[in-house]
Amino acid sequence: MFPGLYTDNASAPLQAGAGLRRAYGFGLYSYCAYVNETAGPCTSRTIVYPFRPYTVIAKDVPSNYSNYTNTILHNSTFANYPSLARSSRAACCLFLLGSILLFTSLVMYVWFRR
Repeated sequence: MFPGLYTDNASAPLQAGAGLRRAYGFGLYSYCAYVNETAGPCTSRTIVYPFRPYTVIAKDVPSNYSNYTNTILHNSTFANYPSLARSSRAACCLFLLGSILLFTSLVMYVWFRR
């Protein structure tokens, strides 16, 4: 129906207009884009990764479909919802802080247990 919109190349670069993937998986530190159940690239891990799914998906759309995508989704709540990135950044920061405090408490427990 839409030739060239999706890619079957699992090694195609992300956010380069190479085509949409069948599934996107977002996490606290990065995201992955899969062409099937197991094959697909992931971005490099960053500590405070903002959750911006519209930006990621829109940059994967090939250039001959980008006008349609921008017209349909650009002014939607999904595309312009600023708290998505803020909330994900706050979650990453709290997770990092919790991990540091947990490690510190474990070290202190072992140190004073002696």
